[in-house]
Amino acid sequence: MITPAQPRGANPTTGGSRPVPPTVHTSAAIQAAFHELHAQFDGRLSAGVVEDSVNQAAADLQGSIRREALPEMLIRLVAVRLEHRLQPEHTAGVIPHLSSTGADDADLAAGR
Repeated sequence: MITPAQPRGANPTTGGSRPVPPTVHTSAAIQAAFHELHAQFDGRLSAGVVEDSVNQAAADLQGSIRREALPEMLIRLVAVRLEHRLQPEHTAGVIPHLSSTGADDADLAAGR
């Protein structure tokens, strides 16, 4: 089951943090993101992986963006993270360096 993100807030009494109740809007955004991304990655990643990624991204975004932007930002962020997860280990996180001519490192090494 998809769980709404539990943002943390300062507890003025103890100085620690306490869970801040999620809004209905946040919960709906999380549900919508999960359903869209589960359909997009079905057969490539399990529902559990998608669910965990959606919940983590919602927690990461909580308080950083306006609530109105949450649905779109959540879907975009999770889609990028899931695509990254699907990449082979040897290319994950590697961004080819482009020269001023638009050739990447592999082209330059090959003399192209």
